[in-house]
Amino acid sequence: MARPYSATSLRMPVQAVLDNLDDGMTPEAVAEAFQLDVRLVEAVQRFAESERLAHSVR
Repeated sequence: MARPYSATSLRMPVQAVLDNLDDGMTPEAVAEAFQLDVRLVEAVQRFAESERLAHSVR
């Protein structure tokens, strides 16, 4: 039996979160738009920033 749809079981590309952050949306606005926990959006943002920094040093 399939699980019922809910925001907590929704999968979405991380790139969609990053694209919206890069376009100037705040983590809070992205979280609200995609029904995500703001802490998750902030964690994705921190990870992406650390990867960008790591790649620029190489």
